[in-house]
Amino acid sequence: MMDAVTFDVLIPTYRPDARFREILSRMFRQTVLPEHIFIMNTDETKWDESCLAGIPSVFRERVQVQHISRKEFDHGGTRRKLAEMSDTEIFICMT
Repeated sequence: MMDAVTFDVLIPTYRPDARFREILSRMFRQTVLPEHIFIMNTDETKWDESCLAGIPSVFRERVQVQHISRKEFDHGGTRRKLAEMSDTEIFICMT
């Protein structure tokens, strides 16, 4: 029998809203769960901790949030930094 393939989800954010909370909540209701969800948020003042409210507490340690400034954001560079955080076989980039 094959071992399950592991994967991480990488998400750059800026001003996440209720739709973002719903996406996170749904990720943890799937049959196959991500090992980690790495979030790189641009502009910490635009982050609301309630974005993580829909994640069951048992999975909360799987989610890591880092903040960068607007000046540091770069479409490719930010995704590269997120990819470097992953050590799974597959990573999924979201927008």
